[in-house]
Amino acid sequence: LITLCFIGILTSNSHANNEVFKKLRSYDEQPFINKIMLYATSPIFQGKPFNPSDSLSCLDSTPTTIEGVATALWADNFSYSFESFSSLGFVETILALALAGDVGPTDNDLLDFTTRFENTLKLLRYGKDNPPNYLSQNHFISTSWIPNNQWLPEDITQTIVRSPLVSPCKLNFRDWLTSYSILQPFLGTLINHKIESEDITTLTSFDQLFTQQNKDFFIQLKECITQEFNIKLRIPKIIKSELSYIPIDKALITKLPKTCLLILVTENTPSQPQNYDTNLGTKGISIITRSSHQCYATFADEHLFDGVITTCTLKEYLQAIYKTYPDVIGIHLQGFR
Repeated sequence: LITLCFIGILTSNSHANNEVFKKLRSYDEQPFINKIMLYATSPIFQGKPFNPSDSLSCLDSTPTTIEGVATALWADNFSYSFESFSSLGFVETILALALAGDVGPTDNDLLDFTTRFENTLKLLRYGKDNPPNYLSQNHFISTSWIPNNQWLPEDITQTIVRSPLVSPCKLNFRDWLTSYSILQPFLGTLINHKIESEDITTLTSFDQLFTQQNKDFFIQLKECITQEFNIKLRIPKIIKSELSYIPIDKALITKLPKTCLLILVTENTPSQPQNYDTNLGTKGISIITRSSHQCYATFADEHLFDGVITTCTLKEYLQAIYKTYPDVIGIHLQGFR
């Protein structure tokens, strides 16, 4: 499983962001679809590193209590950077920039563009009317990002092939949220704080104490967050979806529109422990552009092409995917309304 969350530095780094926005002025007066193509392949973003970091790493400070961790899940975590990207974060950024319209020539225009961009990025990342926090974020392409952003992309897989295959997707969101992989980054801080606050100076076995505290804190965190989830969160425990797909060995590259999104579909087997995940169905997402009869893929992937934002032919991309990810069985395509 790749937790597809976009992470960056705080939006307070306005000078660096403004410099990027100013460079985009050269693309003003281009239509939306053209902007996606031009932004995605722009030297502004090409070569930027992949960043898989999870949203919780962007907290101003690491909570030192069980209640603090639970509260952090509800805190505003919106941030962005143009210096590094996750797979989904790169796509969200390009779409938000294109949807924000023209930058404009003046400083006031730049401020307006910044506001439009940030509002659109929030909409793509968290959904309409949802608070910008970790719990509202569209973490998974199959079970949240596509279903919650149907105002923009639409499934075009069936227009490419007559009878695509279908992969069911299912996530136990509550159990994923309280899984060890999500809560583990907090445990060390909680344990160290407890040891320091209680001034434990004589330890018969630090490793034994740490292991037990690790287990105890994890259980307490799980109970606390589950209680918060049941009271506050209006998300079903089980989230279901499905993706139509074209087998990767039969993927057609001549019928694609000028611009679309390509999602890698994985085989219908558990990709994480059975306690919370049945099948998330996806491995990553890329922007596909077509120029004449040639199609190109632009993407952020830590295992492909040195782990930096790259544009290559779609054929080269699919060949690299086939060699690198044996669990990818096909591609799902999203066009734009």
